[in-house]
Amino acid sequence: LLYETFSDNSAQVFWSLTAAESYDRLSNIRWKQLKTTLSSALGDNDSYSNFLKELKNILCEYEPVQSETVSMVRFSALANSFAPFNPVTDFMNRVASLSETFYPAAPNNNNTNTNGTSNSNTTTNPENNGVDEYPIFYAFTDEDCAVSLLHGAAEGTFLVRNTEESTIEYPFILSYVSSDSVYKHAKIFFDSTSRQYSIGNFSSQPNQLLKDFLAVPVVAECYGLKYAVHSLD
Repeated sequence: LLYETFSDNSAQVFWSLTAAESYDRLSNIRWKQLKTTLSSALGDNDSYSNFLKELKNILCEYEPVQSETVSMVRFSALANSFAPFNPVTDFMNRVASLSETFYPAAPNNNNTNTNGTSNSNTTTNPENNGVDEYPIFYAFTDEDCAVSLLHGAAEGTFLVRNTEESTIEYPFILSYVSSDSVYKHAKIFFDSTSRQYSIGNFSSQPNQLLKDFLAVPVVAECYGLKYAVHSLD
């Protein structure tokens, strides 16, 4: 089961050790144990304490209340999306970087989605005249849910998502409202050798973070990436 589920060997080893220490089933482990093992791997670094709460929101499903367990399938998919898993600090920095990227909603945006899988984090950017900003990353979101989130949104609204089927080669999908008001979905490719993202005819610099690649003017202009989904749980 481990070999069938994991593509990243270091993530597989980490999961095996965590499951062995928790006495849980291999396919699901308690968030508390996973958090403890991650904290140990990260060392005495308080900067990750707040993000571990967000990581729980990413990994623990809502059914309809939040679960206290993490599935091997979800953990593996997240490891694929932000690979490589080792070193853990770099992995966590990549997850945090995308999860903590915010864009403003479109002016006069009437799209206020109440889907339970949506992300309700909001921040106010003092450098943007105090405008509220919203996250662009929606973890474990399928195409139907992405369309629901984008429904009624203005041209230029977008989100980045992964799914439980995400692979290292295709870790993310860009879902956006095109210039002709059509909901479109573009796979984002990742070359693990050169450590470059690609979408369409564009490629990132080696080791460039995804959020920075999507903000490159020619990429943002081509796909019209301007606004985040304004959503509430």
